[in-house]
Amino acid sequence: MAHCGADKQRYSQQFGRRIEAAQWPSRHLPDTLSTHAALSGGAQRDTLLNNFNLRCVAANDGPDDWRAVLAKRFQLLAPDAAGAPCRLDGVLDLEQFTRIVIDCVLYHNNSAPLPYAGHATPRALWEWGVAHRGGSLKTYPEQLLRCSLMPAAQATVTADGIELSGVAYTCARAINERWFERARSRGQWHVRVAYDPADMDMIYLLDPNAPMQFHACHMADGGGGMQRHLAAEEIALLPRPVPAIPAAPLRSTTHAIASFAN
Repeated sequence: MAHCGADKQRYSQQFGRRIEAAQWPSRHLPDTLSTHAALSGGAQRDTLLNNFNLRCVAANDGPDDWRAVLAKRFQLLAPDAAGAPCRLDGVLDLEQFTRIVIDCVLYHNNSAPLPYAGHATPRALWEWGVAHRGGSLKTYPEQLLRCSLMPAAQATVTADGIELSGVAYTCARAINERWFERARSRGQWHVRVAYDPADMDMIYLLDPNAPMQFHACHMADGGGGMQRHLAAEEIALLPRPVPAIPAAPLRSTTHAIASFAN
């Protein structure tokens, strides 16, 4: 959903595909979103409606059919299907897979004639729609859209940083307001943060008094390189440091020696 409002030219360049803006011009939110029934309710629906005035309507078909087409294109098989490939047979990492999907989108947008539209390409239909019916397209800051759709969790402010899933983060607000010094002297407290489960390098501090504001929090310097560029599930699998067990105080043996001597 956040990708709808993303700058596709910059996004494609992140994966090694330099394109012209006209090749993938959509970076807007629609007036109405037809989505899977499971996504047409709950917190995400309320966020889209309250923050972006976007209505979600359940669709009986569409996403599941498209997913089947994509799976077939990559010759994917269900894990329990006969002849399903072993996980070790995989030859693409996530970035390579994404580049292929980008190439498919670019081909579909610019080179795939649509029989039901007089063999016009989707790009030609888009340009016609913008010229004649573009009043419902809405553009928002990309980061605002992403942060609004991220899951939220409770983090803990400690003397070492804002901790979430064992990782310490810091931000300008926490430093300016001396949060970590306060946690060291007065004790810990909890704050709400939003995060991207696919990339935990940065989390976003939520301000209850300003729902449309997010404070970016970066990993603290002491976080270590092992936790960087990982998803939440990958961080959960990292070995946890074993806390040091304080040595037991030495017991005096004077009394025992004296008793033995007597």
